[in-house]
Amino acid sequence: MSTITTRELDRGMQAFLDLLERAKKLTPPPFDRARLEEVRKEVEELRLAALEAEIRAEYPNAKLSRRLLSLIGTEPDLPLEEEQQAIIEAVAGEER
Repeated sequence: MSTITTRELDRGMQAFLDLLERAKKLTPPPFDRARLEEVRKEVEELRLAALEAEIRAEYPNAKLSRRLLSLIGTEPDLPLEEEQQAIIEAVAGEER
């Protein structure tokens, strides 16, 4: 039986999310754009749930922000100069 780590799962899901984003931009789209967005949201929710479960296993009392979790391993398009502010806002519980 083969197992994968949460990191491998996260990377695979992030790659799939990136693929969905690229598919939405194709003309003509290979699938309904609304459906692609719905699938993207569902996959992102699963990704965040896996990250949250992993963190809670080690730190059960941690106060976690969905925004902060969403930044983990993602945001390749987030300019470096904006990254620190995005993390500060996420930790403070603010939405961007």
